Amino acid sequence: MTVRPLPVWKSKRAVAVLAIAVIALAAALWFILANRTHPLDKLKIKSIAVLPFKRLDTADDSERLGMGMADTLITRLSNIRELSIRPTRDVMRFEDAEGDIADAAKALDVDAILDGSIQRGGDRLRVTVRLIHTETKSQIWAAQFDEKLTDVFTMQDAISAQVAKSLSLNLSDLEQRRINKKYTDDVEAYQAYLKGRYFLNKQTREDLEKTVEHFKQAIHLSPNYALAYAGLADVYANRANRASTTESREHNYDLAKSAALKAIEIDSDLAEAHASLGFIARSSDWDWIESEQALKRAIELNPNYPTAHHYYALLLATLGRMDEALSEITIAQRLDPLSLLINADTAETYVFARRPEQAIEVAKKPSRWTISS
Repeated sequence: MTVRPLPVWKSKRAVAVLAIAVIALAAALWFILANRTHPLDKLKIKSIAVLPFKRLDTADDSERLGMGMADTLITRLSNIRELSIRPTRDVMRFEDAEGDIADAAKALDVDAILDGSIQRGGDRLRVTVRLIHTETKSQIWAAQFDEKLTDVFTMQDAISAQVAKSLSLNLSDLEQRRINKKYTDDVEAYQAYLKGRYFLNKQTREDLEKTVEHFKQAIHLSPNYALAYAGLADVYANRANRASTTESREHNYDLAKSAALKAIEIDSDLAEAHASLGFIARSSDWDWIESEQALKRAIELNPNYPTAHHYYALLLATLGRMDEALSEITIAQRLDPLSLLINADTAETYVFARRPEQAIEVAKKPSRWTISS
């Protein structure tokens, strides 16, 4: 039996159809893979707020585990240069708030929210955490951890690493070391430190007294706890600013400087301690050179630390370098848009720069402090 070949025009047509089909399939596969490989490209997550973790148990929350977990993650994640992390004092108001993610996102003006729950049972800790894209309300990442309380530091390592991974961030070796850095291995010292941080952020005179007590307890339990010394420096500097006598002011500044220097002696890469030292050198010693060196070092170590930019702006304004001062205070305001103190100092800096219109505009800016209850 003889097989008759297809006409040439039919063969070419078949080949053309097949080629078009292959190209279309390849294009479809490329689109799917490209979007699966880079799912966050269009989300452009540049800012995150870590909300206080909700307690699910009925135990006394005097140890401040929920707020403490958020504060620790804020400290760790703020070392990632690609991200702007809202400071603890901005998220504290959500500790007992019943509003939803949309309320928090609107108030904090961020691209993503990290929130979670925490439950303690005996010596174990169960933490559920999720990262939500605020505009689309889509869940980027979620996980649950069940560890011994003594392994809380390992848990925090894992959460920080997963957040970075879920956002496809390429961390440098230095950033990787800093987000995994442990300042103490003593859980009791860590809990005392959390209480100190909690009361420090409340900023009332009575709370500052409690803060000193808790930071000193943390240092007693863990003598090389650099973060606790840096916290003490901030407390004493705050006391000095509120002092009613010259003697009290100078005494508290001396205590603040000693604590900051001790923190730097223990950990020379601690941005918070350098920022405190820079503030003290300006406000107490009037040593402009030391102040600028310390503040520039703090910014170099952590460009996302709003307090360092804020203090540097105050120094630059003192020196009459108003264009630089405005640049720094604007960065501080961008990193911490809810800070009433930074906003007030921004308006004041415009006044010193003889730009009253901008000062009035900043002063009239509506606040985003209201949240749903």
